[in-house]
Amino acid sequence: MLSYEFATSSHVSQLVELRIEFLTLIDGVPADREGLAGALRGYFAENLANGEHVAAIALDGERIVGVAGLVYHRYPPSGDNLTGVRGHILNVYTVATHRRRGIATRLMGMLIEYAKGHGCQRVTLHAMAEARGIYERLGFRGIETEMRLEFPGEGSVSRDPAI
Repeated sequence: MLSYEFATSSHVSQLVELRIEFLTLIDGVPADREGLAGALRGYFAENLANGEHVAAIALDGERIVGVAGLVYHRYPPSGDNLTGVRGHILNVYTVATHRRRGIATRLMGMLIEYAKGHGCQRVTLHAMAEARGIYERLGFRGIETEMRLEFPGEGSVSRDPAI
């Protein structure tokens, strides 16, 4: 039976492994897997503790089988966002053995409610083509306004920095 909760520091090792699994699916095997694992351990340990990263997880027993992350961005307030707080959802991933059971939808719902309750006026994400239906059913809509300038360099492990 599956259970759902928000990740804590006790989940860091599994979050690292799932993030690498997700990135491998997107970009192929990372050139420096151990370096990436170390950087991820540091990131999750620090940012789960300080609340800058929130991860909703699905557990099958003690094993995380689904994850979705939320990070915060602070902008100057605007007419349609007086708090200036925006959330960005990323790393929505379900292990292959547990897909097509509504796990990602449930995790997304958890993060959307969390964001609403913590001052976010807007939540964004980058969607893979095969997952767009999930996000559209939750009310997300595509916007064609993003542009990107990249600075590839040493230490880069992903072609898409928003992943």
